[in-house]
Amino acid sequence: MKTIYDLNMIENIIHTKKFVLLYFSSKECPVCQSFGVKLEELLKNYPEIDCCRIDMDKRPQASGKFGIFALPGLLAYVHGKETIRESMRVSIKELDIKLDRYYKMIF
Repeated sequence: MKTIYDLNMIENIIHTKKFVLLYFSSKECPVCQSFGVKLEELLKNYPEIDCCRIDMDKRPQASGKFGIFALPGLLAYVHGKETIRESMRVSIKELDIKLDRYYKMIF
């Protein structure tokens, strides 16, 4: 999972890749840190998903741009359209089901 700091680059990735997952987190958030490890493990099952981490400590303006007001936050885009939005209490199991559904349709 690569960390991106440039909001314009994030927009470019959303509109040029088939399936993008944005992970919004903070180094000050212990839940974000543990969830990030689980998310990286889960994404091994979905090699075609482009996953980007947005460090909210360094890019707090991403909160307003993407409407993420609780961490950890996840946004998934398929062909540039938002398809999944999760925040705070994210279940890896439920996320897996949602990702799998779209992944099978696209790839």
